[in-house]
Amino acid sequence: MPVELLQQMRPWLEKPPLWWDPILWDAVGYFAPSRKLLHESVTAGHLPLWNPYELCGTPFLANIQSAVLYPLGFAFWLWPPEVAFGVNALLHLFLAGFFAYLWLRVEQVSRWGAVLGALIFAFGGWSTAWLELPVFMQTAVWLPLALCLAARQATQPSALNTALMGAVLGCMLLGGHLQIAFYCILGAALYTVVRPLFNPGGRVGPGIAKGAGSFAAALVLAVLLASPQLLPSAELARYAHRQDVPTPEAYSAFVRMALPPQNLVCLFMPGLYGSRTRGDYWGYGNYAEYALYVGILPLMLAGLAVLRLRRSGAVAAMLALEAVGLLLALGTVLNRPLYFFVPGFAKFGMPSRALVLHAVAFAGLAAVGWDELVQRRRTVFGLVGAAAVLAFGGACWLVAKLCLPPQLVSAVLAAQSRDDWLRFLLLVGASGAVVGSVGSAHARKLGLFASGALLVLDLWSCGWGLNPVGPRSSLFPKTALTSLVGAASPNWRVMPLNPEWPLRRTPKGVLPPNTASVYGLYDVGGYESLYLRAYKEALNRWHGRDTSPLTNGNMVTPTLLGSEMLNMLAVRFVIAPGYLEYPGRLKLVGFASNCAVYENTGAHPRAQVFTQASGQAGGARVGWEQASVAPQKGDPNRVRVKLHGRSGKLVLRDVWYPGWTATAHPSGRSVRVEHAEGLFTAALVQDSDSEVEFAYRPFSFKAGLFLGFLAVLAIGFVCGYSAGVKKEKGFLAD
Repeated sequence: MPVELLQQMRPWLEKPPLWWDPILWDAVGYFAPSRKLLHESVTAGHLPLWNPYELCGTPFLANIQSAVLYPLGFAFWLWPPEVAFGVNALLHLFLAGFFAYLWLRVEQVSRWGAVLGALIFAFGGWSTAWLELPVFMQTAVWLPLALCLAARQATQPSALNTALMGAVLGCMLLGGHLQIAFYCILGAALYTVVRPLFNPGGRVGPGIAKGAGSFAAALVLAVLLASPQLLPSAELARYAHRQDVPTPEAYSAFVRMALPPQNLVCLFMPGLYGSRTRGDYWGYGNYAEYALYVGILPLMLAGLAVLRLRRSGAVAAMLALEAVGLLLALGTVLNRPLYFFVPGFAKFGMPSRALVLHAVAFAGLAAVGWDELVQRRRTVFGLVGAAAVLAFGGACWLVAKLCLPPQLVSAVLAAQSRDDWLRFLLLVGASGAVVGSVGSAHARKLGLFASGALLVLDLWSCGWGLNPVGPRSSLFPKTALTSLVGAASPNWRVMPLNPEWPLRRTPKGVLPPNTASVYGLYDVGGYESLYLRAYKEALNRWHGRDTSPLTNGNMVTPTLLGSEMLNMLAVRFVIAPGYLEYPGRLKLVGFASNCAVYENTGAHPRAQVFTQASGQAGGARVGWEQASVAPQKGDPNRVRVKLHGRSGKLVLRDVWYPGWTATAHPSGRSVRVEHAEGLFTAALVQDSDSEVEFAYRPFSFKAGLFLGFLAVLAIGFVCGYSAGVKKEKGFLAD
C-alpha cells in the first residue's frame, strides 16, 4: 500500500512531495476507502449495496470495481484494508502461478518448464505493475485456468469441463474489472477456437465446432453466475455519467491512448523511461499502462517455442493470444469492430490493457520453449538466441529514438539508456550462457538451476521498488481536521476543495475524493467508475462548467462557494488547503492539519420536513423543521430519520435512485418514495410517525441472486453427476 502518497496530501501532510503516480494513488484514494466500507458492513452483518458517504449517495455494489461478490475476496470481508491488501495480493500471486502451472502441465509441458512459466506470469512486469489495484489480479489470474480447461476440452470433451469453464469465467466477471474480464474472455475464446486447428491427427472442423459450442454454453453459465453483480451494474449504467455513443472522434481519442511504438523497447529495457516510485518517470502516459516486460531469458525461450508450431495446437493458440494482445494494445484496426459493435466497449479505458493477453501468452511460450531446448540439446541456441534478442532490442531502441522529440533523445534518453543498456547486455549474455549450457550434456544440471535463479533475479530487479509499502498505522490516521468537522455527520456534509488533479505531480488539495468516507464524513464530491448522471448534471449547472478534472472524468470535485448549492446539498463545512480570498458568506472556524475550515451556517440539514401552516390572511405558508438522521456505520443500505410528529413532506438530501423503499414507524406503514427538487429523495409523513426508515432493496439485485442461484445449481449438478459417473465407471472396471 503506497501510504507515502497519502503523507504528501493534506490533512496527513508529513513530508514534501517526492514522487506521484495517479494509478498507485487509486490504491489509497479509491480502493482502500471502498474496502473499508465493505469490511465494516460485512462485519456488522450487512452486504453493502449503497455508499452514502460520497456524491450525496451512490450505488456501491453496482459499481463493478467494488467486487463485493467476488468469491476469493474474503480477505476484505475478514480484515481491515491495511491487512487485507497484503493478504489478497499474496493469495492472487500464488493463484497466478498455480493456475499457470496447471495449464502448462495439461499442455504436456515438463514440470520445470511449467514452473518457469508460472514465475513469468505471476511476477512479470504486467502483474507487478498492477498489484496494488486488487481488481486487476482478481480478474486476470483466472485466464490461465480458463486456458487449462480449454485444453482439456480440446482433448477430452466433457460437460464437466464446460461447467467448470462457466465457473471460471464467472469469477472473471465478479473479479472487479470488466475491461480485463472482457480481454480474458476474448483470449479464452480465441484459444478454444485456434487450438484444434493444429491437433495432429484430429478432425479440425468438428473440434472447432464442439469447442465453440462448449465455450458459448460456459459463457451463458458465467453470465448467470455473475448476475447479482451484472444486473445492478447494467441498471446503474442506464443512470450513469458515461453515456458516450461510439463516434469516429471518440474512437480516435481511444486509440491515441494505446501502447506507443517507442514503448516496445521496454520489452527489453523496462526502466528506460524511469521509475514511477523514484519520481523520474518521463515516458508517455503511465508506467503501469504499458508494462510488458517478461524477462530476457523468456524472450529467448519463446523463440524456440515457434519450432513446435507445426505439431502443437497449444503453441499456435499461444501465438494467436500474443498477436491479438499486442495488436489490440498497439491501437491497431482490430479495436475498431470491438469499439463500434460490442456494447459497452466504448466505455472502457485504455486499449493497452490488452497486454494481459501478452503476459499470459509469453509465459506459455517460454515454458514450451524450455522443453524444446531440453529436447534438442543444441548449444548453438544460446548464441542464436542472444543475437536475436540483441537485434530486436537494438531495433526497438532505434524506434524509440526516432519516435521521441530530439531534445528528449539527447538530454534524457542518452543518460537513461546507459544503465539500461548495461543491464540488458549482462542479462543477454547470462541468458545466452544458460541456454547454451542446457544444450550441453556436461552442464545441463547447472543450466537447470541457473535458469531459475537468473529468471528470479531478472524479474526481481525489474520489479524492485514498484510496489511501495508503509506502516499500517499510516493508512488514514486520525487528524485534527477530521475531528473538527466530524460534528457534521450524519446530518450535514463537507466539501473539500480540490480544484485540480494533475497526473505528474502531487495535487494541491485536501481530503481527496472518497477519503472523507474513511472517517464517516459525508462528502459532496467523490470518485467512482460509474456515478449518477443526474447529480453530475446538477453540479455542472450550478458551476457553469464540468465539475470533473480534465485529467479524470471519474472524479467529481465541486468548488463553488455559492450559498444555493451549499445549502441544497447540506454542506456544513468547506475545507480548503489554505485561506480563501473570497469566502462569501462562509465563516472561518479554524485552521487544523494545514487546512482552513469554513462553516456554512445556512446549510439545510440532510433531512427536513416541509410543513404547511395557516397564514394570517387565511392562506398557507410553507415552513420546515429539521429531522435527525441516525448514524449509518455498519449498515449503509438504510437511513433512519427521527421525526418530531409533524405531517408534511420529508426530504432526504440524498440523490434519488430506483430501489429505495420507505417505512413509517411505529405503524409499519409503507410510504411511497418520491423525487424532491428534481434530485433528492422524499416521502410523505403523518403526525403519528416518529421515524421513517429508508431501505435500499433493488429488484435488479434480487433478480440477479435468483439467476446466480440457478447457475450454482446447474454447475453443482454437472459436477456431481460427472463425479458419480466416474465413480460408477471405476466400480465397473474393478
